[in-house]
Amino acid sequence: MAKSAEPANRPQPGCRLPAARLRQRARFQPACGSTLWRYAPKGTPKEAIDKLVMALQAALKNIDVNKRFAELGATAYPLDKATPAALGAPLRAEIHKWGPIIKKAGVYAD
Repeated sequence: MAKSAEPANRPQPGCRLPAARLRQRARFQPACGSTLWRYAPKGTPKEAIDKLVMALQAALKNIDVNKRFAELGATAYPLDKATPAALGAPLRAEIHKWGPIIKKAGVYAD
């Protein structure tokens, strides 16, 4: 027998915000999520980056860290996605997407 589909108004994992839950109960499915990317200044030595990546990877393997993430309704990226190389692709995609719009608007962060 096929497994029944979950109700459309069931809160999504990670959507802990009251407004998001309210919209879900109203059958409006919000995109609920957040991503935290960390960058180092241009020219940071590779050895320093490697050390930071190793510390991040160790934290993501820690059971207590993952328990706390779960308590907060958060999930960690898989280890293979928590690397500088894996972060490069979405960064380039965001630059490609938003770069022309920002340039056309004449907005700068300087």
